[in-house]
Amino acid sequence: MRSRLQRTIALLLLCSGFLFAQTSVLDAKDSALQMQWVDSVYRSMTLEQRVGQLMVVFTDSKSDDFDRIKELIDNYTIGGLLFSVGTPEKQLELTNAYQKISEVPLLITMDAEWGLAMRLSNSFAFPYAMTLGASNDTAFVRQIGARVGAHARRIGVHMNFAPVVDLNTNPSNPIIGNRSFGSDPDRVSKLASAFYQGMWSEGVMGSIKHFPGHGDTATDSHLTLPVVKSSRRELDSLELKPFRHLIRSGVHSVMIAHLALPNIVSSGLATASLSKQIGTALLQDELGFEGLVITDALNMKGVSAELSPEEVVVAAFNAGADILLYPLEVGKSIDALLAQIRNGSISEARLEQSVKNILKAKYVLGLNKWSNIDTVNLSEDLKSTEDQILKEEVFESAITVFDADNRLPAPVDKSYAYLSLSGDSAEDDPFFLTLSRYAHIRSLPLEQILEQVSSGTVDAVILSHTPNTDTPWKNTRFNRKALEVMKVISDTSIPVILAHFGSPYALADLDDSLKPVVLGYQSTVESKRAAAQVIFGALAARGRLPVRVNDRFDLGDGVQYPAKNMLTYSAIPERVGLSSRRLAAVDTLIQELLEKGMAPGGQLLVARSGKVVFERNFGYLNPKKKDSVKWNTIYDVASITKIAASLPLIMRAQERGEIGLGDRFSDWFNQLKGTEIGETSLISALSHNGRLPAWIPFYKETLDTNGKPIDSLYSNVYSETFSIPVSRSLYLKNDYPKVMFERIARAELESKRYRYSDLPYYLIWWYFSDRYGAFDRQIDQFLYKPMGLTYTSFNPYKVFDLENIAPSEIDDYFRYNELQGYVHDMGAAMLGGVAGHAGLFSNANDMAKLMQLYLQGGEYGKKRYLYSETIRRFNTCYYCHQGNRRGVGFDKPQLEGEGSTCGCVSSKSFGHLGFTGTYVWADPEAELVYVFLSNRTYPDMDNNLLGSSNMRTRIQKAIYDARLD
Repeated sequence: MRSRLQRTIALLLLCSGFLFAQTSVLDAKDSALQMQWVDSVYRSMTLEQRVGQLMVVFTDSKSDDFDRIKELIDNYTIGGLLFSVGTPEKQLELTNAYQKISEVPLLITMDAEWGLAMRLSNSFAFPYAMTLGASNDTAFVRQIGARVGAHARRIGVHMNFAPVVDLNTNPSNPIIGNRSFGSDPDRVSKLASAFYQGMWSEGVMGSIKHFPGHGDTATDSHLTLPVVKSSRRELDSLELKPFRHLIRSGVHSVMIAHLALPNIVSSGLATASLSKQIGTALLQDELGFEGLVITDALNMKGVSAELSPEEVVVAAFNAGADILLYPLEVGKSIDALLAQIRNGSISEARLEQSVKNILKAKYVLGLNKWSNIDTVNLSEDLKSTEDQILKEEVFESAITVFDADNRLPAPVDKSYAYLSLSGDSAEDDPFFLTLSRYAHIRSLPLEQILEQVSSGTVDAVILSHTPNTDTPWKNTRFNRKALEVMKVISDTSIPVILAHFGSPYALADLDDSLKPVVLGYQSTVESKRAAAQVIFGALAARGRLPVRVNDRFDLGDGVQYPAKNMLTYSAIPERVGLSSRRLAAVDTLIQELLEKGMAPGGQLLVARSGKVVFERNFGYLNPKKKDSVKWNTIYDVASITKIAASLPLIMRAQERGEIGLGDRFSDWFNQLKGTEIGETSLISALSHNGRLPAWIPFYKETLDTNGKPIDSLYSNVYSETFSIPVSRSLYLKNDYPKVMFERIARAELESKRYRYSDLPYYLIWWYFSDRYGAFDRQIDQFLYKPMGLTYTSFNPYKVFDLENIAPSEIDDYFRYNELQGYVHDMGAAMLGGVAGHAGLFSNANDMAKLMQLYLQGGEYGKKRYLYSETIRRFNTCYYCHQGNRRGVGFDKPQLEGEGSTCGCVSSKSFGHLGFTGTYVWADPEAELVYVFLSNRTYPDMDNNLLGSSNMRTRIQKAIYDARLD
């Protein structure tokens, strides 16, 4: 190992031109020019100014500190500033001002381990190091380091005191904890290197800390002096490994901790930052570090409790530090160092060495050519789409699952009870709301959960623990009440899933019977959304525990499983190649829709590549603007029932060989033999190419001359005779559907080949109901329940609270009341709300799942429901040559002009619209699903502004225009 004197000689040789290669991490590529600038600046300074260069002084952008800092710059030529607290805007303003008045460019520093948000308000926060350790992805970590560096550089920061390379091996450590990448030296070395390289790629120096290792402590050096009792052998095998690795990789700076190492430091001051054995002998001479040595903040009680500020500064410099960080008494400290130099206790050569190292670093950072930093677009630059995507992806990769019994992923066809151990409101909780997208789950108090468990009405309980993780040193342990609740529930023997969004060390409090456990590390929106998706298998489980907690939760633990092909959720359209900025056009169209009264409100959802990235729940359930539309508001989807209920059953029956597309209706019903409609084939009927009438107004034949329901056919009271609920307090005679069938049988075909018709779906409903039982039960068991379509139902008034169902119309022509939870379509109502052409209610999320199933060739959640060949067959336009765009059941893009789509979709795309103001469309080529639901028929179905304005397809056009590819 070369001594510091040897390195100084090498430096002098370099300046003399004898050496031309870089010999130090602080050497620039143009080292000769660098040394010219360094020497020139050094010679221009007085002794007092040279000592001033050692000082990096604390300030903030929140208080009125300008005059004090200006005085220090003017009087002492301080070397730099440590900014903390305030806003990015104010800090940049002050940085520009201070740099303008400083004779020697200032080194601007910060503690921004997880981004500027560590210190500044209104700033972007990246995941903590512990979360990155769970992800264990060097590419992610390098990118985060680069973005942290870019943010720092954008506001004029040159050095970030990061990354932390301490091994957090002590669960009781109050100050490192989640700031550490973990307890494995190899993992920490790898990830810290990636982070550092990322920062440096953006021109920001890091300073690895806290040498020689702050992880195995149980006290906070801000408050007192921690003691590390490790032997030198233990230090070498653990704590020093990451430092040694990063020093060899070329880091520019190392920060020395305020620690006592009684088994290492044999003489002098015990504190590492004040010990020459640590700062010079170990760090520089033995480990060969040639960059800047920086003290931890000198205001901390771990170093300042026993010594005066001046004594601390002198001791730290003598120990080997170049930069004295946050001295408490700047003037007195400079005077104390000057006195030591003048009396010969500190040599001027030693001072020159440190000052020139500082100046070399400033040159490498470009401070020899400093210019004012522009403030334009600052806030946008500090919260880019790139940052948001990176943050979301890291949290998704970090979620760690402990599941020895292989209970996860959780099935979506079960019923769950939910309880927040932290008392969070489920209505606003991203974790609960994301869970609700996958399965039936209700947030209940403990007493009701126990009742439901006892009655067997729930299959499992999901618990969440979301402590405050605004800073990584917050206490995130389970309190006694939470532990008691977990004990009560686990004693019932019902399966329990616990999601904890805090430090992994809190898991030590858990009873062994509580499992599985999902660890999210931080209580952020991104982590909560990711954990919910991992629980149901929509996202892969990839995280590994980066520390050892106990035998049950050990270093490297974590069950891993692949993602199922289910919809996932993101707040960032750019993740799937859509522009957030361009999608603003959709918001403008929604505003126009509401202002012009096209509908009281509605839901809009866009998914691409299997990821929901854009959702809007707009307006109200009715024009009175009393109840806002929510994501789980249920709408009457009208004719979308055809492809959401009838078509899946038809396709399955066709796959089983039970029916064929060439079947004629007379093959199904003897009553139709010899009739025109009986000779119609299934393929032509479903393609609307069978000349069938559009519809039959069955209800009009049941009204008297005054337009009121005929008493002999209807009753306001349910009975065995009047058992078909047409609407609230109106029941149809139970044998009347036979009359409807006979009426269809007598229908005459029209001359025009293409005619959109509901009639085939009446017959389909009769066929499947007669042959297989209740139509709604068939589709529910085949598709809705297994897929987790928990907000999809016929006759939703039987299942959901009316407040959750958008009303369809105020009927003043047939049923004479408000239709809420009862189907709007009159014919479907006369069949009891369950029909093949209408009757289904759903929300945008469930409809998106169904369309995604079709896009994925009949598979969803790693379960095959239909064959891809079947879907292809039904998604074929067999009569395009006759001017009929329709597929078999599916609607297809118009052949020319305006029509069913925006005209911008692919020919392979398909979907359907509904009379009540609904629309679903899927495009295999664009991998895009678009769902629009509304109740445009409320209060009056004659309001067709939505259709006449082509608003649904105009929105579709705006979505396609938002594509980045």
